[in-house]
Amino acid sequence: MIRFIEVTKKHIELGVPGDECNCAIALALQDEYKTSHVSVQVEDEPMLYVGDNILELATCETAEEIDSFITYFDNRDKVEPFTIKIYERAGV
Repeated sequence: MIRFIEVTKKHIELGVPGDECNCAIALALQDEYKTSHVSVQVEDEPMLYVGDNILELATCETAEEIDSFITYFDNRDKVEPFTIKIYERAGV
């Protein structure tokens, strides 16, 4: 199953650049999963955490979109709302 997580204008306005727990993507994850235990980290590729779980990105394009968004957001460049696609296994 694919879960769609919307990063909205509100998340962008309230997000804190460079803060892995309060950036725009983290705020979208908090809203979607109803928890504040989230973080967004970038090493070789973006990693989205909810609690101790790493979310599985649905496509390589999703990873590229997230990586570009984070780069622009952290540099305080203009970014637009977008949708993150997460793969979730049914019944897990």
